[in-house]
Amino acid sequence: MAFLSLGFDELNWGVIVATWLPWLPATWVFVIRPRLIMLDDELIVVGVFATKRYPLREVVRAEPDGYGTYFWLASGEMFCAATLWRPNYAAWFRWRTRAHKVATKILVRGAALRGDPQPSQVDQARGLGDMTIQWWFVS
Repeated sequence: MAFLSLGFDELNWGVIVATWLPWLPATWVFVIRPRLIMLDDELIVVGVFATKRYPLREVVRAEPDGYGTYFWLASGEMFCAATLWRPNYAAWFRWRTRAHKVATKILVRGAALRGDPQPSQVDQARGLGDMTIQWWFVS
């Protein structure tokens, strides 16, 4: 009915296809393609423009954030898996999310490959209970 009110007598499929067709590659690149894959001995991070492989035994630290989960390697290198993020409200209420659980599993597997003791679970770095409110008064 909206098309008829704009002066179109019938639905023009050519206009619809021409309008939505350019969005298909963008949907593939930004929504479907990015992912995180954990194999037996390596972690594969498939990003928007590149795919990187990291040995699991080198992953020593993980911190989920609102932009993704940041991983640190034993060499000091850091990388971010943007597909594994935690919402801001989860940080406010100190909730453990899927990002924390997956990051913990990755760290446990890496420690097992290194022969280290099992690390503790990945927790929230901060929450509302940890924040201190500072009042600044100007006289």
